[in-house]
Amino acid sequence: MLKGKIGLVGIGIYWIMLGCHQDVVFEKLSGLWVVQTENNIITAERWQKISDDHWQGLGWTTQDGDTVFKETMAILATDSGWYYKAHPAIALRPTFFKIQSSSDSGFVAVNPRHDYPQTIQYHVGRNHLKIGIEGRPQFEDELTEEWTMERVGH
Repeated sequence: MLKGKIGLVGIGIYWIMLGCHQDVVFEKLSGLWVVQTENNIITAERWQKISDDHWQGLGWTTQDGDTVFKETMAILATDSGWYYKAHPAIALRPTFFKIQSSSDSGFVAVNPRHDYPQTIQYHVGRNHLKIGIEGRPQFEDELTEEWTMERVGH
């Protein structure tokens, strides 16, 4: 009987630790992050805390002053865990990615059923944010994209 209770305590501690990591990494995510390429393309994300279990983000890309991509994002706690929600402006509905792992410096979210990407990774440093997406678009080879942004506001 004691063996089963120890297992449940271990699971509880794991979930407490996972929640603590998420609080830390999400706090670090707060603010404005920007990267500019040599082609005058600017990509940015702004994140803010709405509540302890809801973070809201806005991402956009501009080229020569014109917005060429825009999406809203959210990080949400549900009864079945934490999720990263992406809703590009051109999509009819959002896509949910389950946050599979997290640490005090980042998280990995997955949705194997999504066309592309299937995996989203965030790594938050003091003044840098590295975002990676990867997956296999339909009928194509594996594709990986990465951006490293700088913090310009909080």
